Amino acid sequence: MYGIIIFIIVILIYFFFAMASPEDTNDKIKESRDKIEEILQNKGVKTSKRLECQNKNQLRVDLQNKQIALCEIEPLKRVDIIKFADLVECEILEDSNTIMKGGIGRAVVGGVIAGGVGAVVGANTRKSKNVINNLQIRIVTKNISKSLYTIRLITTKTCKDSTIYRESIHFANNVYATVQAIISDNKNNKENTIIKDSKNGIEQLEKLADLKEKGIITQEEFNESKKKILSKL
Repeated sequence: MYGIIIFIIVILIYFFFAMASPEDTNDKIKESRDKIEEILQNKGVKTSKRLECQNKNQLRVDLQNKQIALCEIEPLKRVDIIKFADLVECEILEDSNTIMKGGIGRAVVGGVIAGGVGAVVGANTRKSKNVINNLQIRIVTKNISKSLYTIRLITTKTCKDSTIYRESIHFANNVYATVQAIISDNKNNKENTIIKDSKNGIEQLEKLADLKEKGIITQEEFNESKKKILSKL
């Protein structure tokens, strides 16, 4: 008796979802998109680049304010903002196995460590599976209050030959490449700043030595000023 009741309930649920019109689905997607746009506008995000996956996840890059926005369209309609300067590491995982990982000073592809930020070398030596249960992107930041962000793309058994998987892994790779490019740019900017500061420091020391030679400042004043300049390098 109970088995028949359960069977009837399952049939009714199936027909309920089967009868849902494409228009209803499209309306829900549009409503979710509009909500995301409203949240982004309220947070002051200026979109320079947008990546999207299956009407569920988006990555927005805001070059003007130097930040990215992780947008979850369904089911939560949520937006997380991360400053460029806070990005530390990005990782793609399939069924808890890291297939690509990179951050400040290193990159890992299929478990192979490579020198340089964002370097992609080697190949995944794990046995290939045709079906996965989970695919996600993890982004690590140096913001103590929120140091880990997870983008869940696949959470159920999915064939790698499917459109869902292909779209998801394509999105994951693009997000990874974008975040790695930002991390690399941060590193280059930091190195350029250090070089610039070093050059300015050398020029200041040369001027300071010239003032001492001309007797404008004493040896004690020279030593004190030199110490201050070197502490800033």
